[in-house]
Amino acid sequence: MICASTEKTIFSAALMLIVMLAAPFQGNVLGDVEHAAGELLLDRPEKCVEQLHSALLDVMKSGGSCRARYKRLENVIPGLFNFEITCRLVLGRRFRSLSKEKQDKFVKAFEQMSIATYADRFSSYNGEKFFIVGEKPLRKNRVVVQTILRTSDGEDIPLDYTCVEHRGSWRIVAVTAKGVNDLAVKKAEYASFLKKNSMEALCDFLSRQKEKCTGNDNDS
Repeated sequence: MICASTEKTIFSAALMLIVMLAAPFQGNVLGDVEHAAGELLLDRPEKCVEQLHSALLDVMKSGGSCRARYKRLENVIPGLFNFEITCRLVLGRRFRSLSKEKQDKFVKAFEQMSIATYADRFSSYNGEKFFIVGEKPLRKNRVVVQTILRTSDGEDIPLDYTCVEHRGSWRIVAVTAKGVNDLAVKKAEYASFLKKNSMEALCDFLSRQKEKCTGNDNDS
């Protein structure tokens, strides 16, 4: 099984911490993000989702330690998500006020934390399946890919992936699981954290989430 309870399964499906708010993107969020050299081109939004599901099933079936699963996923997930857009949405104006160096550090810490969460939650396979059931266009460069995760006991958990097209390639920027708006939760959590702590401390906190997975060869 993926996890010990249905609620944990639902949470694991929303584990990227990046569910979109209803409001449109603010400012020049997309225009500031460039493609890296050699970046994978995904010409349809469902390709991102299909490749993510394939990678998750692969690590679930492979099993092994959390560190081993992390190593497999870190070669796939960064190419399917646009974590810079996600981090801009999570931090809002605070992100724009950071230096480029601090922006990059936060994005990297968030990315690694997200991969580690996938590796931790999707730990074993017991017949789970993913299905794409439809698409919902939001605007010309934004589409919601609607899917379900069918658990080992036959429960269908709705998963909606918000994908954004930029410079001819699609990336996932948000995941909604059974109505869970985790971006809103993280926005509030991080804002509260930063009232008493520095951005450096927040990056350290995210890094510790990764280290819980990669720091040893045993699953928690």
